[in-house]
Amino acid sequence: MPGPTPGREAKAYYNSGSFGTPTWTLMPQVVDLDWDAAASWADVSSRASAFKMEAKALTGLVVNFGYRRRQGVSDTVFTALRGYALALTKQELALADGAIATTTTQYLRATYQFEMGRSEPLEDGCIENFSAHLTYEEDATVMREPLWVVV
Repeated sequence: MPGPTPGREAKAYYNSGSFGTPTWTLMPQVVDLDWDAAASWADVSSRASAFKMEAKALTGLVVNFGYRRRQGVSDTVFTALRGYALALTKQELALADGAIATTTTQYLRATYQFEMGRSEPLEDGCIENFSAHLTYEEDATVMREPLWVVV
């Protein structure tokens, strides 16, 4: 249905297949995901102007999300995410505005390395916190850049 997408309808996936033949595994317990493609800026000022001049240098890409793990339940998604964070594993994510195989769905596809933490608020459920940072990866000697995909 056309219109704005509520966050609860957006989907986050990791690739449990290969780059060429991805198998997108849904991460249904993800909460409060945000990503930021912030730029760094180079100072290109000179004495020709009294104003500070800047030029976009590099764009970073960081994804932050919480994961609501259920105690005492086998959770293959959490096991995978924890493994990515505790090892030096590189992993692809797809951050979609709907189900990934649905026509008109759009998603950001990129390769990341992870770190994790945990929040244990007194009056709320515990959350496993993940931060994924864009990382270098190549496929047949070609560097993989982030992709914006429209199904």
